[in-house]
Amino acid sequence: MTSAHRQRRPIVKDHRSFLGKLRQLVKNIFVGLCAFAFLSAVILVALAYGSLRSFSQKKYPQRIVITSSVLDDNSNPFLIVYIDNAHQQLILLNLTDQLKISVLGGYGDYELRSVGPLLNLEKKPASFIRSAYALGLEQGLDDVILLDKVKVSAELNAKSILWQILTATELKSTLNLWQRWQLFCYAWRLPENKVKVSRVDTLESWQAWQKDQLQSVNPSCSLSVINTTSKVKLATKIGQILENSGVRVVRTATEGDQQPQTEIKFSPHARDCDYSLSQAVKLLPFTGLKPIPDDEADARYRSDVVVLIGSDLGNLVDPGATLQ
Repeated sequence: MTSAHRQRRPIVKDHRSFLGKLRQLVKNIFVGLCAFAFLSAVILVALAYGSLRSFSQKKYPQRIVITSSVLDDNSNPFLIVYIDNAHQQLILLNLTDQLKISVLGGYGDYELRSVGPLLNLEKKPASFIRSAYALGLEQGLDDVILLDKVKVSAELNAKSILWQILTATELKSTLNLWQRWQLFCYAWRLPENKVKVSRVDTLESWQAWQKDQLQSVNPSCSLSVINTTSKVKLATKIGQILENSGVRVVRTATEGDQQPQTEIKFSPHARDCDYSLSQAVKLLPFTGLKPIPDDEADARYRSDVVVLIGSDLGNLVDPGATLQ
């Protein structure tokens, strides 16, 4: 055997060793990826299950507006997702965009499909837009979602709409990603006969739908609305909207010295007032508004919760405005 052959053998041996190590590395990476995929699937299933339980256990109804953040030549849909946890069903209301509302802040009257783009252009926060829709429609709303484009098929599909919300990258909303995930999971697991679509073409149809929802969801909690401003009927308007949302309003009045800031006070001894407090906060257009505990609230205002309307709200709202 020549010296040249003796020199080639270590090279061949080293080459085989390298290939063996490479195959082992690839195998380890493949096993790791499989384990990661399995673990991810388990986590997603656990999150979905937790989301279903979280949403299903909420005993109060929820109302979420879905519309476009921009106004184009096409007719943008105006949708309200109504989640009825008591009957485990989801209703997608498709309101005609020709309905006009008086827009909070002195903007005048606008069609429903124009309100979101208008206030978005004005850089208003999502909480302000939610309040503007709630006051205009005279119906409490829990959340609002503005998408760049709402893709609607000829046959409106609620689950398809909620998938768009979950996967959208450009949107303005009072819902975070986790809450949008919960909403999608809740709708996804409902049987088809529990996911309904209803069209509202006229003002009379909208008022009839609201009337069907008029039931106090937590009758043990009482709420008063006190208007401290000079705006006539403002307490009545706010009280009616809260009643339309299922809150038990026992008193509306105009009295006391005018206060600059709107406040929500509640008796710390009151029970089961979470829903009433939540609806009062979400109806008002002020970011960061928090209810204030008051030991004298029930004795002074004869209710568990009181909304004291200040000039900040009085300057924004036209109490005489109605749907057109």
